[in-house]
Amino acid sequence: MSGETTVKNCKIIYRPDGQAEEYAPLAANPYRGCGHGCAYCYVPGVLKMKRPDFDAGATPRPDLLANLTKDAEKYRQAGITEQVMLSFTTDPYHPGNTLLTHQTLEVLQAHGLGICTLTKGGTRALRDLDLFRPDRDAFACTLTSLDDEFSRRWERNAALPEDRITALRTFYEAGIFTWVSLEPTLDVESSLRIIEVTHPFVDLFKVGRANYLSTITRTTDWRDYTERIIELCGRLGVAHYIKKDLQPYLPAGYSNPMRVAQYHPASSLFIPGTAVQETSSSPATAINAPLSEQAGSTITRSGQASASLINPSAPSAVVIDVPLTALTGSVPDSEVPVGNQAAETEPGVKKAPGEMSSAELVAAIKAPTERINKQLDSADDHEAQAKQARREAQREFEENRPLYYEVKRRLLNPGYRADLDGCKNRTAEDNQRCFGAPDWKTFNAGCRAYSLKQADRLLKEFALANGLPDAGGNTGDPKPPKPRVKDVADQKRYEHVACAAMEIAKQNPEGEVEKQILAAAEFIPAPLTPLPPDLYTDVLNFVMAVSSSTTDGNIKAEARRLRGKLLLYRPQPDPGQVLAEAQAATEKRRKRDQHLADKNGGALGSEDYKPPPSATAGHVQRLEPMPDAEEEVPPAFGSPAERKSSSVQLPLKPGKKYEVRPALWGDYGVYEERSPVILQQHPTEDEAWDAIDAVATTPEEVVA
Repeated sequence: MSGETTVKNCKIIYRPDGQAEEYAPLAANPYRGCGHGCAYCYVPGVLKMKRPDFDAGATPRPDLLANLTKDAEKYRQAGITEQVMLSFTTDPYHPGNTLLTHQTLEVLQAHGLGICTLTKGGTRALRDLDLFRPDRDAFACTLTSLDDEFSRRWERNAALPEDRITALRTFYEAGIFTWVSLEPTLDVESSLRIIEVTHPFVDLFKVGRANYLSTITRTTDWRDYTERIIELCGRLGVAHYIKKDLQPYLPAGYSNPMRVAQYHPASSLFIPGTAVQETSSSPATAINAPLSEQAGSTITRSGQASASLINPSAPSAVVIDVPLTALTGSVPDSEVPVGNQAAETEPGVKKAPGEMSSAELVAAIKAPTERINKQLDSADDHEAQAKQARREAQREFEENRPLYYEVKRRLLNPGYRADLDGCKNRTAEDNQRCFGAPDWKTFNAGCRAYSLKQADRLLKEFALANGLPDAGGNTGDPKPPKPRVKDVADQKRYEHVACAAMEIAKQNPEGEVEKQILAAAEFIPAPLTPLPPDLYTDVLNFVMAVSSSTTDGNIKAEARRLRGKLLLYRPQPDPGQVLAEAQAATEKRRKRDQHLADKNGGALGSEDYKPPPSATAGHVQRLEPMPDAEEEVPPAFGSPAERKSSSVQLPLKPGKKYEVRPALWGDYGVYEERSPVILQQHPTEDEAWDAIDAVATTPEEVVA
């Protein structure tokens, strides 16, 4: 939020932004995970946790108390005493051990910070009741319904509504400020009923909508809901804040301050059911009242807060703005009344502003205007001095860049010049002892002349200008692009749709198969493993046939979409297998070329190449008619000795492709390509290839 001081380099305490900013100025999350198992919870997606892991229970964050103590000390030194809310991404009173919550609250209080807990844990929070202070702290609950069954369905492990209401009432009776979060709104009537039942012991209601539940968001009339909320709160006289997602439905001029003091000031007159609004140098605005009803509020020039007390017994939302000092009976003369009140604002002036003449108004406004200008002049002077001091600091850094460059290299490279320090590699402890920081980022944060990115840029320019190697670790360097990751689940879904369509086509050959593709996509689960390459080809062919043959435009579009997905997720072959097959094919071609070169006296195209003349006996034999393959029946071989002695020599037919493989009994056999049946056997591999060449015209083709 603009205007709020931010303490940097904190690990636990932080300033929320976005929708979370509307709940608290500061926050901390002691745990990771929860355990309440709320069906509407959005946190697992934010933390990138699987929902079963998040719902399994809350686990303490590593080194929480040590890091929290450091953060709290930084806020104490900065003079910040605002409330720290527990928690946004977990529940401080989850079903497990919450001792860490108690310790966290003690650390925050010990460093001057206020505390606030937002929980669905109900009376589990009462164990820490003694830690809460009426004038500093607050207790809050999330309520979505008063019905136990409804709560069990949406918040299965959280405390039941009655248990949470008991905790609210107990804290309220102990004088602690209480508020209720009506978010998410799962049922409009339930939220309205919660306000009616709990408003006697709740100081403030914060109302939102259901942002992550699309069905409820679409079907709820949020304008009507907002109007009913403000009408009910006005009728009951309860303080409330309408969150930003519902603010477009507020009436024009409706006062809806986001920051309300969530505690009961010690000097205020505490009336049960009232809320206190913080004001400073701007006019105090009545909580949740139209502008026309804000007459009578008070401006305090000294910056002292004033309290807005809302009486729940009033017939309407009547807001009385009372200065805190007025509750003790004394009113300082620095207060200027606004509206139809009459008070002495400057010496000799006893009229309300609306009753003053222009001259009287100018005279009355002269003194505060002079004080404003004086303060602004002083602020301008301090700002100019701060700019000058920063320029001097940056000049010191630039003049000593060689020193900072050397420090950066040593902090980022443990082995660089480690011999000068009497060690092999510097550790983080060594860096802390030598440089006062374990790494370069921490060291630069302590220097503070430039941001880390700017310091890296200056040192990189220095290295380039002086021919030195870049020290590395530059925050401004572009990051390498992340590799694209295929959506395996999407791949399986589309593959299974195609498989299901094939099965439907087989079972209903005369039915409208195309219409079943969409049904399969919605109702049939995906397989556990991806499709094998051979089934992938069949599936792809089927989908392509459907996309080209169907006359239904919708089915054609779906089939083409499936085809695109299948082509995108084509199965990738095993790289090792592809390499082995390529090497085997290369070796096979080499042996065949060597065999032909030996036979013909040289390689094809060389001067020594002399193919056999066409009138050889082999050529004549090649032209002899061959018997049909149907008449060839391989003999039934017996033992290896019988096979060798039989010397089987079946004729080879032109137009077939043959290959040579070692025979089981030690010779070389001629086989038809991809066939286990041996056709001929020869003592050597060359003789087997000669038999094949007798019916072949070229090394790669067969005789037709």
